[in-house]
Amino acid sequence: MPGDAEPRGTARFVRRAFALMRRERPARYRAIAAVLRDAPGRYRVERERFTLRARSAREVEVRQGWPPDPAAVVAETTARATLQLVDGTATVEQLLERELLVVYGSADALLALSSVLRMFADAAVASRAQQRLFEAYRTWVLRSGSAGHPAQRRARL
Repeated sequence: MPGDAEPRGTARFVRRAFALMRRERPARYRAIAAVLRDAPGRYRVERERFTLRARSAREVEVRQGWPPDPAAVVAETTARATLQLVDGTATVEQLLERELLVVYGSADALLALSSVLRMFADAAVASRAQQRLFEAYRTWVLRSGSAGHPAQRRARL
């Protein structure tokens, strides 16, 4: 979204990225929504909490906070680790191994999360608007720093 201010948080970045994808790659957007139907998640990126789920087989929803809706995935990470996932320099599995990503949920939910991230990245590669949004997120993350290691806060989830 040209002219918009840079993202002020991961949830805002994710929400804006899905809005772009819905316009530019509607088939990919619907495919992600279909996968998310079985793997709604609660995410904590440093101090920020948000929910990512499918409202239907055709619509993705990103909401601030953790509503009481059931979640198949609960994950915690840092903004820098999220940046690595989005830019393709790390996989879910690599971040789990390095304890930069903590995930609670079934194996199926973890596979769904990994699949969603791959589809998301694939769709973003061909989009200049997504690339601009990603660069704004990268700038925000690098300017704001990354606080702490998620493994140190496991008990708070």
